[in-house]
Amino acid sequence: IISVLICTACSTVSYPDQMNAALEPYRGEDVRTVFDVLGFPDGETEIAGKTVYVWQDRGVSRFTVPETSTIRASGGQTAQITYDRSEVYVDGCRLRLITEGDIIEQWDISAQGSGCAHYAKRLTETYDGATE
Repeated sequence: IISVLICTACSTVSYPDQMNAALEPYRGEDVRTVFDVLGFPDGETEIAGKTVYVWQDRGVSRFTVPETSTIRASGGQTAQITYDRSEVYVDGCRLRLITEGDIIEQWDISAQGSGCAHYAKRLTETYDGATE
């Protein structure tokens, strides 16, 4: 059991950390180079003379978990009941690239669950391919 827990802890991945490392080579580059990797952004806005490009994704999964409870009736009799309890799991990711002109200056990433996994994968594969 302990080895399973250790293995599980080792496989925990920080997708924002992967994305930050993979985005670093794009600093000072034309934002279109990131468009080639991630596709067109979901949004674009101007703030204080800078252009902010936003990629975001959000998913909600619902699944049921069987649960068993024991109920006690008056007189000391007990009965077990089994029912399904709903669980909701939310994944989300938002990447904001901040540019002046079309040149990438900085970015920020917010993640929930494994929502950034697909962006991290695309960026990391492209980054790894560029370094070989």
